[in-house]
Amino acid sequence: MKKVLISFLMVLASLLSAEYAIGDVCENISFTTEDGLETSIYEQVDQEKVVLIFWGSSG
Repeated sequence: MKKVLISFLMVLASLLSAEYAIGDVCENISFTTEDGLETSIYEQVDQEKVVLIFWGSSG
C-alpha cells in the first residue's frame, strides 16, 4: 500500500510542477552575493551578466 501511495504522490507532484518555457519572464529573486551585497536577478541581467539557477538534490 505504501508503494502505491508513494507512486501516486510522485505522479501528482510531477503533474503539479511548473516549468518556465523559453521567453517566459521569471520572478525577480533577491539574494546576497559573496561580497555581502544585496542584488537581484533583474539587476544582474541589466548589467549583462549571465544568471544560471540550479536547484539540485543529493538524494
